[in-house]
Amino acid sequence: MKTPLPTTFFFLILTLATNYLLVLGTTSFPEPLFDVHGNTVQPNCQYYLVSAIPGAGGIKLALSPYENSTIVRESTDLNLIFPVLLSGREYCNKQSLWKVDNYNASSGIWFVTTGGFVGYPGAETLLNWFKLEKFGTFPGAYKIVHCPSICES
Repeated sequence: MKTPLPTTFFFLILTLATNYLLVLGTTSFPEPLFDVHGNTVQPNCQYYLVSAIPGAGGIKLALSPYENSTIVRESTDLNLIFPVLLSGREYCNKQSLWKVDNYNASSGIWFVTTGGFVGYPGAETLLNWFKLEKFGTFPGAYKIVHCPSICES
């Protein structure tokens, strides 16, 4: 017995639509970042990042995601910016955006410096992008890593 063409066509469309919806259903956004009070981290607001090492202090930073999101998410490309002038002397102040720079070949270590350029991830801004990834089980505990999403492509 042959299956009529309209039935076969309908079954094919139903199969494709179901697979498409399943793919859409499995796509998820990374979790939002939370501060120590349980509030979502907002882009371009000032936050005080403290070290996990007791007594090591902390720094004030603003986080700027490249996709102009209304919240900052885990493991997404971010610019990290000092929201204040780094020196009282105007000629000493560089762009306060973090970047990875000054590779020391003898020790194999890169350093985090300032002077990065705001922009979308690409060859010109590759050194400027960082991510915050969940660290341990403490709420609001994250580690800063450098490997922009462009590294994965």
